[in-house]
Amino acid sequence: MSDKESSPAQPVLTKHQSCGCIVCTCENEDQCQGCGAKHCGNHAVGARLNPPYEPVCDSYLPSYSINSAKTVAVATDTYWQPIDTAPTGVKVQLLGKGNVATYGTYYGDQFWTHWCPLPKRQQ
Repeated sequence: MSDKESSPAQPVLTKHQSCGCIVCTCENEDQCQGCGAKHCGNHAVGARLNPPYEPVCDSYLPSYSINSAKTVAVATDTYWQPIDTAPTGVKVQLLGKGNVATYGTYYGDQFWTHWCPLPKRQQ
C-alpha cells in the first residue's frame, strides 16, 4: 500500500445490542476493565444474529426518512434501547408508555420503556 492508501476501517459492534448484550469497549482485549459489558444469556457468548454495527465513515451523516404524515424525520440508523440498559442519573432521551419521547434523567421510573443517548456534534 502507498502512503496515501489506507486499509478500510473494520466494523465495530454497537455497544448496546438489541438482544440485551452490552459489548465490551475496553482497550484491553484479554479482560474487561469495567466498562459495563454484560451477556444477555439469550445466546452463546460471542454468537449474535445480525448484530448492529457503529458507522465507520468519518463523514457520517445520519440517515432518516419522513413519516407518512410528512410531520416527522425518523432516524433509520439509530434505535431506542431497552430501558434496563439505560444509565441512571444522567440526561438521556426517554420514551414513555404512550410512545411520547422527551429529554430527561432516568432514575428507574416504570413509566419509561426505552432510552437513547443524546446526539453529539460532529467535530
